[in-house]
Amino acid sequence: MAKSATEWKEVIGNYYMSLSAVQTIYSLTSNDLLNGFSKTFSIVSIENLVFYAIGYACFLIESIVETAQTAIQAIVDKNYICNDAYWHDALAAFQSGDNLVLNSTTKRYEYSVIDSSKQIIKRVAVREKYDTDDSNKYKVFLYVAGESNGVILPLTNLQKAEVDTYVSKIKYAGVLTKLVSGDGDTLDIALTVNYNPLLLNSNGELINDGSKPVDLAADGYIVDLNTNYFKGNLNVTKFVDKIQAAIGVVDVKITGLSINTVVKTELWGTYESTNGWFKIGSLTVTYQPQTSI
Repeated sequence: MAKSATEWKEVIGNYYMSLSAVQTIYSLTSNDLLNGFSKTFSIVSIENLVFYAIGYACFLIESIVETAQTAIQAIVDKNYICNDAYWHDALAAFQSGDNLVLNSTTKRYEYSVIDSSKQIIKRVAVREKYDTDDSNKYKVFLYVAGESNGVILPLTNLQKAEVDTYVSKIKYAGVLTKLVSGDGDTLDIALTVNYNPLLLNSNGELINDGSKPVDLAADGYIVDLNTNYFKGNLNVTKFVDKIQAAIGVVDVKITGLSINTVVKTELWGTYESTNGWFKIGSLTVTYQPQTSI
């Protein structure tokens, strides 16, 4: 925001007072320098009037520059490049059942009316990689999903056909894309938990209120992963850390992990999702009291 004429006058005046020759001419003291220009020079002094005029000129120039910057930024904002952020916004803007109209000025396809109730895509992730199912062609993979009452839902075949057509209209010519939307990978997890008997019972229930901290921590990790890191990798160590931090848990060990019924022999590291998200199929916990706490 542009400085006012008075603010500019003070900046100029303080600089003027910092000059050694000026300090000598006016016999300025250290207190004068500390107080600043406005408290040292009279409001009707020649110096005050001259510096105010210069300050007003600076204010006008700065205001003109800011106005020009705003106008230029508005022009820039109307243009775009087809990067990850563009795809996130464009896919989230998809409206099921609505036709696209070509904007004759921008040459982009747009909706004539924005209707958020028809925007069914609630999760988006973008990855650029080779498509092993199509002669290793390099493509932009678009992972999408819907949501209902906080539960992630894959798009139906009809919805995917709609979105595919939508993508073909809004993308740059020559860009290869692949739309991915499907069920979440099912996790079957087995844990052994040493617990504090003062806080949890043998069923893993919090003595105070009957809730199950381990179950809540496991669900919380998956919800956070799906919400904030859609198409992120499942990190087994971070999952265990989340359980370890649950109330009443003294120690935890993961003893078994299956993804889509495929048993994983490595119980650490990361696993990539097929369609962008995970869900817990079963969580089997063996609780062991640890009395030496």
